[in-house]
Amino acid sequence: MGSSDITERIARGFAQTERIRRLQAPGSAVIEIDGLSLAFAGVPEPALNSVLVDREPNDVPAVLERAKAEFARRGLRLGIDIAAGRHPSIDAGVRALGLTMIIRRPGMAAAVKDIASAPVPEGFAIQVVTGREEIAQAAEAAGEAFGDPGQIVRGFYAWSVPNVPEAACLVAREIGGQLVGSAAAYLHEDAVGILGVGVRPAFQRRGIGAALTSAAAQVFPAADLAWLHPSDIAEPMYRTLGFETAGDWEVWIDRG
Repeated sequence: MGSSDITERIARGFAQTERIRRLQAPGSAVIEIDGLSLAFAGVPEPALNSVLVDREPNDVPAVLERAKAEFARRGLRLGIDIAAGRHPSIDAGVRALGLTMIIRRPGMAAAVKDIASAPVPEGFAIQVVTGREEIAQAAEAAGEAFGDPGQIVRGFYAWSVPNVPEAACLVAREIGGQLVGSAAAYLHEDAVGILGVGVRPAFQRRGIGAALTSAAAQVFPAADLAWLHPSDIAEPMYRTLGFETAGDWEVWIDRG
């Protein structure tokens, strides 16, 4: 499979994953217009209220103006997630509209069968959880790991793994102790997206993040591809596991 095929699978999986995640939170909404999904998370975080790209629109300038008006009607500034180079007309459109890139991160992928084994460190255990209270606890751990404000954790992340077959929440715990880390996995077209791998600061650098990633990649037996969007700090860990860069993903916003 060529790199462009992998990039396309990641792009489709990312858009579907974000639709699922954002539709779970109170006050959220997803509006479909001409190949784009306007996805609102219900919390005031620009990166979580954005346009997702399903296909190339018929009229990029017109649909971006419609999207901008819908965001303004909700008291928000337009934001859009794009896979750089996937649709050159959209790349050009966001620049023509005067948007500013606030996040650029690689999209990394690996064949599930090729991901290196990452054993769970001694004294810890990893499990899949389904209860709302456990998922909320997992969100708190991720919020501590990433330094996200409590409003975002409680208003979005605690709701972002729905009780549906295509999503799973994994947690790492001390045996007989506290929850120390979490990750989420989403399946679309036999590709599993791994999001929010986070470990509480006091428990980092012990191999827990790698073990959570390896477990998340294996949680759906049908998956043949795993993908993720790493932070700069975590990227070397994912490369050690066998993930390789398949393209760049960007978040653009209207700074007004």
